[in-house]
Amino acid sequence: MKILLVEDDCPTASALADTLAAYQYGVDLATDGEMGLNLAESFEYDLVLLDIILPKLDGISLCRQLRAEGYQMPILMLTAKDTSSDRVLGLEAGADDYLVKPFDLSELIARIRALLRRGKGLSSPVITWENVSFDSTNSEVTCDRKPLHLTPKEYCLLELFLLNPKRIFSRSSILDRLWDFAESPGEETVSSHIYSLRQKFKAAGASDMIETVHGLGYRLKAPSTINTDSPPKKQVNSSRRWRALETAKRVGEKFKHQFLEQVEVLEKAANLLKCPGKLTPYQQQKAEQTAHKLAGSLGIFGLWQGSALAREIEELLQKSETLVASQVHLMASHVRSLRQSLDNASLTTSPEAKDPVPLLLIVNNNLSAIEQVKVTALSLGMRVEVARDMTILMDGISKQEGFAIADIIIFNVDFSNPPQSEPKLFTELTDILFRIPVIFVPEKESLFASELMVQIISYLGKMRSNIKG
Repeated sequence: MKILLVEDDCPTASALADTLAAYQYGVDLATDGEMGLNLAESFEYDLVLLDIILPKLDGISLCRQLRAEGYQMPILMLTAKDTSSDRVLGLEAGADDYLVKPFDLSELIARIRALLRRGKGLSSPVITWENVSFDSTNSEVTCDRKPLHLTPKEYCLLELFLLNPKRIFSRSSILDRLWDFAESPGEETVSSHIYSLRQKFKAAGASDMIETVHGLGYRLKAPSTINTDSPPKKQVNSSRRWRALETAKRVGEKFKHQFLEQVEVLEKAANLLKCPGKLTPYQQQKAEQTAHKLAGSLGIFGLWQGSALAREIEELLQKSETLVASQVHLMASHVRSLRQSLDNASLTTSPEAKDPVPLLLIVNNNLSAIEQVKVTALSLGMRVEVARDMTILMDGISKQEGFAIADIIIFNVDFSNPPQSEPKLFTELTDILFRIPVIFVPEKESLFASELMVQIISYLGKMRSNIKG
């Protein structure tokens, strides 16, 4: 599968590109909106990851233009803008999903997989062809339940045919789909990989699943037998997730000097704010953009506290003309704390020493109130996931899309008159999540206006220091 990443922030782009590569996705990177538009119009991609604030052409305009041209591939927007109006704007422009920075890399991969499955009409991450099973969640291929060891390109080639079972691919179109546009190998490379893939399946006892259509290209053969046995349920392979995390950490270490240089921009702005009229509009805009980028990128590298501080600095800079003395002092304090958090940060940690970021899962459909919870949780270094109803919750759990690893679940819904399917779903839920603390709050009581929310988030904050990888 090939993804177009449109992102102008170098640390974020590097971390995302390397992480996607670790999950067997091919990536083309565009660093501005115009380049992204040109690549989307010139090459075929399975999905577009699109930042909103971009040079030359912003993400909203780019998304609108692609949809106006009839572009059908999924578009997932990535942005540090987290208000409900920003989300609505992105979705109305034609985006299929919207992910707010900073985000957990495993959540990003889960959302990508969900969009790709939805686009292909698949309900399960496992595709079976005769005695061959392809598991996209764990990036594993088995034949008669024995692992097949494929190269990354062989894996992507097999995935391409399995996800498009009736489509004929020419060698040139396969090159466009699976190879970086900068590599430009010859068409004989495709023939070589297909030959190698066929040989591996033959050695494993599988039929030749790739049919040569002379003069046109290749396609997936129709299976001669249909395997009705359900593959055994497997736990999500965490080793690939850890490798992706470690990749992001190494990228973060590489760009740590850049983060510190960005903090210097904020320090200069904080000092100028102490003297009314000294901070020019250009300096204010540059500092605000710098804080915005830091808020989005630091969390990706595990620096959640730094990300929250950068977001608060950004909000103060947005109203720099009306700041009172106490707010100027607060901004200077935030900048000092941000500098200290980066100076003390270790961006290269091992899985054994990892301190997990607690995840709060809320079942509620009050989006505006949930935004307040997210801000509070983020400031304490935690994440929040939302399921609008029980059906969405169960769907996310069954597809291993992040809900199943929550540290605590809060139900703030009306149970007095549940849908007919809800009791069955709840029974299934208790079977799956029996180890996770669950809190029920009647819908008529405001979860978000009470002190309970603060107590819950404080409890999760303690978990950060008590739970080890």
